[in-house]
Amino acid sequence: MSRTVLGTALAAGIALTAGALAAPAGAAPEPGPRPAAVEASKPGEPGRAATAGKPGGPGQADRSGARSAWLPPGSEVVSSSANGYVTADARGRHHWHGDGGAPVPLEAGYAPAPLSDSAVSVQGSVVRLRDMARDAGTVTVDLAADGRDYTYIGVASNTVIARQGTVIRLLSHSGGVLTDTPVTGLPADAGSFRLVSATDSNALLQYATGPADAPRWHLAVISRDLGALTDTFPVAAPQGPRAAAVSGGHVAWMEPGATADAMTLVIAERGSTAAPQRQALTGIPSPLLGLAGEQVVYANSTPLDQGAADAPHTALTVRSISTGQIWKSLEHATTLVPGIDDALLVMGGRQDRQNPDYSGEGVYAVYGTRDGSEPTTQLRRSTGEPTEVRSPDHSVPPRPELDRNNGRVRLEWHLTRTNVDATLTIRDDRVPGATPAGEWTVRLDPQSGDSSGPGRLTHTWDGLLRDTSGREFAPAAGIHSWTLTVRPDNGVGEPLTVTGSFTVGYRDDPRSLFVPNGSPDLLAYDGSGGLWYEDTYHDPRKSTFEGRGRQSVGGDWKGYDRVVPAGDLNGGDGRPELLTRDTAGVLWLHPGTGTPGAFAPRTRVGGGWNIFERLSGGRDLTGDGRPDLVALDKAGGVWLYRGTGSPTAPFGPRVEVIGGAQPYDRLVSAGDLDGDTAGDLLTRDTAGVLWLHRGTGTGAFTARVRVGGGWNAFTHLVAIGDGNRDGRPDLYAFGPAPAGSSATAGWFYEGTGNASAPFTPRRSTPVLNEAPNGYRDVG
Repeated sequence: MSRTVLGTALAAGIALTAGALAAPAGAAPEPGPRPAAVEASKPGEPGRAATAGKPGGPGQADRSGARSAWLPPGSEVVSSSANGYVTADARGRHHWHGDGGAPVPLEAGYAPAPLSDSAVSVQGSVVRLRDMARDAGTVTVDLAADGRDYTYIGVASNTVIARQGTVIRLLSHSGGVLTDTPVTGLPADAGSFRLVSATDSNALLQYATGPADAPRWHLAVISRDLGALTDTFPVAAPQGPRAAAVSGGHVAWMEPGATADAMTLVIAERGSTAAPQRQALTGIPSPLLGLAGEQVVYANSTPLDQGAADAPHTALTVRSISTGQIWKSLEHATTLVPGIDDALLVMGGRQDRQNPDYSGEGVYAVYGTRDGSEPTTQLRRSTGEPTEVRSPDHSVPPRPELDRNNGRVRLEWHLTRTNVDATLTIRDDRVPGATPAGEWTVRLDPQSGDSSGPGRLTHTWDGLLRDTSGREFAPAAGIHSWTLTVRPDNGVGEPLTVTGSFTVGYRDDPRSLFVPNGSPDLLAYDGSGGLWYEDTYHDPRKSTFEGRGRQSVGGDWKGYDRVVPAGDLNGGDGRPELLTRDTAGVLWLHPGTGTPGAFAPRTRVGGGWNIFERLSGGRDLTGDGRPDLVALDKAGGVWLYRGTGSPTAPFGPRVEVIGGAQPYDRLVSAGDLDGDTAGDLLTRDTAGVLWLHRGTGTGAFTARVRVGGGWNAFTHLVAIGDGNRDGRPDLYAFGPAPAGSSATAGWFYEGTGNASAPFTPRRSTPVLNEAPNGYRDVG
């Protein structure tokens, strides 16, 4: 081995340019949040400053703390040295970080070099090194000066590595003097040289021998201190820049396995003839590999927003070479570069609930050990991003309007990342500590449509719950809780649970007889003493009017021939009442209790009501805010009984509002069918024609408008109010089906708000279909 020391810089083709490294015009460090600084720390001792080249950094610590000058999200660490490190942001711009100051952008045309304070520019045979840590100017090395013909390979620790044929040339400079050291010993047919890794004293080169169509690959360790080739190792395939590593005692590399994501980790002891250690790894198609002390560090490069939960090597793993013991260093990693003094720099993240200021996404230093003890991992500089999934805010309305928009409500959460699988559960919590009356659970995936934009998890709730038997129903008014559980797809970070509550409320609906859920409750009297009710709901997914199945009101209702849901007659307690008429013609008031299937004891309204063929109530026809009652006499006249709000005398004197001997056999107080806010009436004549009588809001009605014929197919017509939650009243019609038929007996007519065509074509509904052959009365 020989060394040639050239006495002057100019004789060696070296030019020294005065001036320190400066940011190019217009360049500035990437802006970012600037929280209060925390002092950098030694491993295990938060708050104590680290020194150059010692545990606490590769290089000098960021003295103002890991969070004093945040990295832009999406940054990667690309090189390190004794005095700092270089990152690349998401746009590929490089920044030097040294001595805790603001990041300094590298000048255009310059790139970082491993374990070097210098940025490198290579133009033809001219290599320029700009010192990023000290005010030392620019060193220019011309590999073709004085007739030399060197080919550039790379730079490591401020040493230019080149070749002259199969001779490796190490060119280093100090005080303006260039030292050119040749390294021999490589095979005569060696070629395809590449620098794949380095330490502060060694360079790991890859080269090939043999024919070009069947090359044999090797790794060579060049000691820059000794200026000599110290070790060579045959490898099965060429190594990527992050899949091979060198230390003072070992060389490690990855070899392809049987499948695309399989690798074999090979660890060879330098200066030894012993067989290398081999460990088969799966799920590692993009390997990261490093050596720190007597430990090997590896992971599959996995960005925070990528990767699968069952991937076995997402986490950064540290393994003792001597004992095989394994530690998890980080939850995930994306880039890894060698440092000094048994350390590595890694861009990745971890979740640490005990020390949140020393966790999250950023540049970490991993300090290996030589005695088999557990390694130390320390955050050097943060991007400000959490590693775990978080939800900074949400848009869940505190009082969702389930009686609007067909009952649908948009719920949205802001997530720090959306490669997640989520479960949302909504529960009826009206009775604290009791078993919920119902709940709704749905799986959500923002990457499969459950998102309204970047960082958003969105769900449109259909406004329904399920009971313990799986039947759907509209939730009752009151407090409901929600729980969102978010699981990262790649398993990075613990699952997130976010909770909250909202209060379901509805506009007063006289048809919600038993359950205050804004949905109509229908009553049916079977004529044999059985009174039934069915809680209904709108299914927005199918646009259908559904029911939960009829249930008995209880008690003996024999002796009645009419049941009339009448609205809140007794003074504004918000509980709709029921009117019944017995066979003797006495009208009775049954006060509502708000409990499904339960009424308070009846009170007598008065006798003589058997002069009427039909009774219909529950709607305000006079504009005073109280429900009124209309009655159809046997001659076809329609009479209005104005509501008073008094429980003892609920109606004023009757007034005929549709006179004359009309051939009507059905009467329905239908609500505002034409959209003018006044309550309207429907009548059906004996020929089966349905007529609309538009109300004025004063208890009077305009001339009738023909709706259509064929309505004598139904035995019962019921104004159910807003059955599909579009803000317009609808109509329910009951069959019955032909004897012995399984055909539907119930039909739903959706209101349009248009007087000339107040209903859309009918759609079948299962409501009250348990007795398809008929009821005595339906209300």
